[in-house]
Amino acid sequence: MVISANPIASTVTVISPEMQLVLYCARTQLNDAIVDQLQQLLQQPLDWASVIEAAFTHRVVPLLYQALNTHASALVPAEILEELQQEFQDNQLDNLALTQELVQLLKLLAEHQIPAISFKGPLLATTVYQNLALRTFSDLDILVHPQHFGEARDLLFAHGYRSGMQHVYLLNSPRHEGKLVRALGECPFQHPETLFCIDLHQRLVAGEFYHLSFTFDQIWYRLQTVSVLGAPIASLHPEDLLLYLCIHGAKDRWQRLSWVCDVAELVRLHDELNWADLVQKARWAGTEQMLLLGLVLARDLLAVELPDAIATLIKTDFRQQSLASQVRQQIIQGDDDADLTVNLWQRFIFGFQLLERFDDRSRCSLTFVKNLLRPTPDDREFYPLPTWLSFLYPVVRLARLLSQ
Repeated sequence: MVISANPIASTVTVISPEMQLVLYCARTQLNDAIVDQLQQLLQQPLDWASVIEAAFTHRVVPLLYQALNTHASALVPAEILEELQQEFQDNQLDNLALTQELVQLLKLLAEHQIPAISFKGPLLATTVYQNLALRTFSDLDILVHPQHFGEARDLLFAHGYRSGMQHVYLLNSPRHEGKLVRALGECPFQHPETLFCIDLHQRLVAGEFYHLSFTFDQIWYRLQTVSVLGAPIASLHPEDLLLYLCIHGAKDRWQRLSWVCDVAELVRLHDELNWADLVQKARWAGTEQMLLLGLVLARDLLAVELPDAIATLIKTDFRQQSLASQVRQQIIQGDDDADLTVNLWQRFIFGFQLLERFDDRSRCSLTFVKNLLRPTPDDREFYPLPTWLSFLYPVVRLARLLSQ
């Protein structure tokens, strides 16, 4: 195994001590060298408001609290540690409630002979972080086979959930909603009483990169069974999960440090990964650059050790060092544009550059344009039209986007 040869200091001009503190703490295990550096850093004056803001932005508050409480509690202001402890406990309770709901829903689906796979959220916290409290999540992601999607949706309705599509897109009819769900590959739900949110998927990867998704059958036969709150739950094979996490991060421009943490923790935990098979699968799927980018970020930001063969592959085959530098800058210095239109465009361009085949780029571009022009409730509020002219809302949306 080799440790990163590219320290953060060599790739980013300026890194604040506050962000450096967050990076030191954004892992489940700190080695002696990191603990020493952390304790030295804590002896300097720090802007704790900036530390907490960065931790919230990147969804790593539980990791920050655990690291500080375990290794340097005497060096942290008491009121800061108390605030972080309260956030940690609140997250723990929220995660427990959502995970209990997940177990019940998967049991309900199984009783109706609907094969289902949970991923992200509770499964990542349990299998990768090995502690339900150490990762933040606010919803549940459940994947079902496309042929069972309608049945699964009806079960959620019967269980009290309501579709959230009308809050995201402008819908003309139930038939229009069904057509939209098939095009997007997923549908959001929320329970009006518990406020639990669920994303029901018929493809593992949604959005512009839907064509990179594994099929349900491809991942089903490789599933592993894990225990979640004492219940046996099907979980993605670690190699499939790693590739998915890298695709997901690329799709969303790696805007959160927590997504890099997911990759880092998985690699640290599973030293038995079959890297040759993983790289071969990524090449076959046209996602090798996405995989390598995720590994580069985990190495450079969180000092993850990578096998010699992967380190060599990165040196010889990784062609997107500029994107890696862009993400590091974005995470460390907060260089990100919150404007909706710019953000959508930047996300598309970012992912587009990682695509390796002409067909993938063509499909991605077409899907991006279609999704960009799908009318939303905000478009109706921007310029209300009578029902008989509702077909013109894509034009209204285009005008609204261009005006921003």
